[in-house]
Order: sequence, then C-alpha cells, then structure tokens
Amino acid sequence: MKFGKYWKTEIEKLPEKLQNCALHYKKWKKINVNNANIIIDLAKECSIVNNIIIKNTKQKSSLFSFCENKKKIDPKQLYDFATLNKATLYKICKKLDKKFNFEYYKGWLQKYYNRFLFTNGVYYTKMSLVNNNEDSLSCPICLTELSNNIPSIITECGHVFCYPCILVMYNIRNKRGTINNLINIENVHHRNKDCPICRSSIFKDGLYKINIYPAKFEYITDVVDHTPMNFM
Repeated sequence: MKFGKYWKTEIEKLPEKLQNCALHYKKWKKINVNNANIIIDLAKECSIVNNIIIKNTKQKSSLFSFCENKKKIDPKQLYDFATLNKATLYKICKKLDKKFNFEYYKGWLQKYYNRFLFTNGVYYTKMSLVNNNEDSLSCPICLTELSNNIPSIITECGHVFCYPCILVMYNIRNKRGTINNLINIENVHHRNKDCPICRSSIFKDGLYKINIYPAKFEYITDVVDHTPMNFM
C-alpha cells in the first residue's frame, strides 16, 4: 500500500479535532517550489502536533503518562495521532529531498529528531509502552523477557534494554553512586556507549527517571549501591 493511501485510511480513524491538526501528507506532496519558508512552515506544523501531545500528557521530571481528565483526548487516539505524524514527517522529508534532489530535509529531521515528542526516541517509545503495555518485548542483549516485574531502560534513540544489561554495558554493576553520576563519569573518562541496535550514542546527558519503565522502578535512579538486585 502506498503511503498516501495509508495516510488517508489512518487519518480518517482519528477524531476531527486531531485530523485538523495533523501533518497533511497530500498537501506537502504537491509542493513544487523549494524555498526557505518550507522548512519554517513544516516546523510550525510539527510544533502544533507537538503541543497537542504536550497538552494531553502529564510530564514531570519523573513521570510521563496520559492525562485522566475526561476533557482530554483518548490515550489510544493520541498515540495513533503521534504514530501517524511521526511516519508522515519522515515521508514528507523523504519526498521533498527526492523532488529537489538533495538531502536537506532528512538532514533537518535528523538534527531536530528529539525536538518533538512524537519523534523523540525516549518519549515516543514510552508512549508506546504505556499505551500498548507491550509485555512481550525482550532485551536484545540477554533476551530476557521484559515485563512489569523488571525495570526497562529506554535509550535516547528509543530502544529498550533491561536494567542489569545497562549496568554491565557501563561496567557499573558493583559500583557505588547514583546511576546518573556513574554513567556520566564513564562518559567523561572513556566515551559514550553506542546502542547495540542502531549504533547511535546513548545517555549523553546521563540516565533519568524518564528513561525508566514502568514508573514503579523510577527509584533505581536514586540507588547508590548497584550490587545485583532481585526485582521479582
């Protein structure tokens, strides 16, 4: 199925108020003139999508969850809205680069990938985990099944690993200190680790509660002694 047909099918599933705010793939597909205003207009439309998600989610230093206020958008619809716009933005940038024969727009998207919640690796993955309750995931390193009984760590690129594997990866399994400080020390004295999946750098600024899933394990960011812990 071509993306245009997929986009039309998916956007019709959303409520009208979300349809009106979504990135319009067919409009951007028809643009034939390349100018500086294109990227400005695209960024503005992305900000509108981003603001919709911000207004309908609780975001504190340690919490990312869907609002329970009945006036807010249904969590499943909000997640579908974010998913559709994430795919649409990538397709728009790809289409514009192909049309104008250069890599400017995909380069812009990569540069500002973490600027918007619907493309940000940590936030989007956490939205997916919270909304879909994906208990069938497994750690790609040790293949341990990830569930609500084991803390999962979400990297900046959006991949998910089990907590013990992150400790081993950073060689801090039996060291004392908060995990954020230990990771930052490791980054300074050695180098930032690369994600085993996509090879992008992870935890450039440390590991915080937003990286932890589910929320009941957020306390591990304050733990000083990292000897093996039994979470079962």
